[in-house]
Amino acid sequence: MIPTLASAAMLMAIGFSGLTHHEGRSAVNSDWLVGEPELEQLDEREATLHQRRGAQELLGAFMRSQLTRHYWGQFASSLTDLGLMADPSLRARVVNGPGFTQLWLTPRRGDEAYVSQVRANGVNLLRLQCRGPAIDSVKAKNVQLNRNECPPGWTSLTN
Repeated sequence: MIPTLASAAMLMAIGFSGLTHHEGRSAVNSDWLVGEPELEQLDEREATLHQRRGAQELLGAFMRSQLTRHYWGQFASSLTDLGLMADPSLRARVVNGPGFTQLWLTPRRGDEAYVSQVRANGVNLLRLQCRGPAIDSVKAKNVQLNRNECPPGWTSLTN
């Protein structure tokens, strides 16, 4: 019992000392203050992550919907035909060709672009989702998804 009372008294003295001595201390440690460039960088990163999440959800919905549409005969030619809508922060473009369909998403802000592809391979359907550097619409037409692989420098999002 005595060691417990002694410990309590010592902790109380340390606490009281900390409350009364505040010289040399400020309410906020200036080492932890974040400057304006860092805040802008954090805002940009948060916006990119939010955009990435939304894009991946849309790519997945596009892929599932196109798989279903192909089962019923053909790929849909637009997001509207699939009952889907792109976030206003993304420019969406659906490309259809013989035996394949693609959804290209280009951000209005940021430096990432996204693509989802469904390709018929006989009786099988091959799926692909990629993320890569943002490119303008002229360069996007030259990017090819050969052999169901992401373009060089792009990252596959499908497992």
